[in-house]
Amino acid sequence: MVPPLDAMVLMEEPTFAGCLIRARPIGILDMVDSGAHDGKLLCVPEAGFRHKEIRSIRQIAPNQLEEVVEFFRTYKNMEGRVTEITGWLDVEAVPALLQSCVEAAKAS
Repeated sequence: MVPPLDAMVLMEEPTFAGCLIRARPIGILDMVDSGAHDGKLLCVPEAGFRHKEIRSIRQIAPNQLEEVVEFFRTYKNMEGRVTEITGWLDVEAVPALLQSCVEAAKAS
């Protein structure tokens, strides 16, 4: 079974489980989860004016990026998993991650 590709959408408004949001990826949180690579997409909503010009994680405040890191670190630790945060990759790395996920899904 191919693990799902996780994505987080930066928003000011609350949402709910199962809500569909058209979003644009702007980077990847590069992680290793239990010895396996586990990149997480960071996205912004397509709709609305607040994120209209954001195309890169370089446009996101460092403290907001750290909040995302802490979110993933905390929930992985709560599951008892050993994780390593290796850093942020900018938007140029997104197509390769998406392609590898598509290829893995086709192979399974």
